[in-house]
Amino acid sequence: MTIGPIEILLFLSLFPVAATSAFASCSETVLFGLRQSEKEKLRRERPAAARRVDELLREPRALLVTVLFINMSANTLFFVISSGIILMSNASALVEFVFALFSLVVLVIAGETLPKLVGNVARLQLVGVLSVPMLLAHRVVGPIRKMLDVGIVSPLSRLVGVAPV
Repeated sequence: MTIGPIEILLFLSLFPVAATSAFASCSETVLFGLRQSEKEKLRRERPAAARRVDELLREPRALLVTVLFINMSANTLFFVISSGIILMSNASALVEFVFALFSLVVLVIAGETLPKLVGNVARLQLVGVLSVPMLLAHRVVGPIRKMLDVGIVSPLSRLVGVAPV
């Protein structure tokens, strides 16, 4: 088994990729979990954050597509990098299997489960912080989101009988 500088850099790159997945998962829980009373409190106490939240939630389906696009992109990249590390390591089949399983568990816990739990518990504390980068990402991903909506989401919604939102 050989571990060189490239493998180390690839391994270290998994941390920001997992953090991106965690950001998307937590943002989804925070934004879609806000109760009306929490939105009103936000408008009174932090009007700038409330405006960002209102803009993001103006089109819930578009926001969901943005969140899912970010999350799926991060998760896919995480597994591509993990696979690259495994292929480059020349490790035994058992070590490869353990690393692959470990990668999956880390992503599920650190990228999905824990961020959703934290987001659910601390919605109001996190909404101001998360809404800034999410609004930026939502705007940047806009053209891609529109293509995904027209080419995939809307046709699938019609196919399964769900009315567009």
